[in-house]
Amino acid sequence: MLTRESTVAEKASAGSTRLSFAQSINATKSLHTWFAHVPGLQVVMPGSPADAKGLLLSSIMSDDPTLFIEGRSLFTMQEEVPDEPYFIRLGEALVRRPGRDVTLITMGSMVPVSLQAADALSKANIDAEVVDLRCLMPLDVASIIRSVKKTGRLVVAEPGWRMYGAAAEIIATVVETLGELRSRPRRVAWPQSAVPTSSKLEEQFYPTSDDIVAACSASVTES
Repeated sequence: MLTRESTVAEKASAGSTRLSFAQSINATKSLHTWFAHVPGLQVVMPGSPADAKGLLLSSIMSDDPTLFIEGRSLFTMQEEVPDEPYFIRLGEALVRRPGRDVTLITMGSMVPVSLQAADALSKANIDAEVVDLRCLMPLDVASIIRSVKKTGRLVVAEPGWRMYGAAAEIIATVVETLGELRSRPRRVAWPQSAVPTSSKLEEQFYPTSDDIVAACSASVTES
């Protein structure tokens, strides 16, 4: 099953990436956590054009029921994609940017936003490790734990509502496994309200790379 999450990356005036579409709650959906909650379902969330192809082919060939969720920001991204068929193993996260100061877990349409945030953080001498989950279910817990063990800090950027979301599950899993971290885990997600139609209200609704920078910076300076 192929679904599309109604978000697209736009450039805000300050240079940060903002997710926006001006379609309100009737057309804007973020249902990945609904599906991931159901035992037996695979939930795939690519964060780049190349990953979209490899993950889609793996989803088609899988014997398990799979939901393939595209963030609309992928439709505007440009990247070299091989012509020949290739497969990306489902349930294996990818470290898109290695780092030592803070782990930034992300997925789907928040991947390019997180990478932009990591670039900005590097200018402030904060080295963020960006881990692209690729799949929400099966969840690559081992890769998450490995990264957080190294940095001791955790920020999760999710393209969905904050409460009862994937970010909360990931943070709970890490804390249950590792116990106390060097600083409190943090979430960057949508506020718990209806998706607005007004572009001015959208500016306050969708998280930006600036929001991720603020969360990571607070995580580093707290400890």
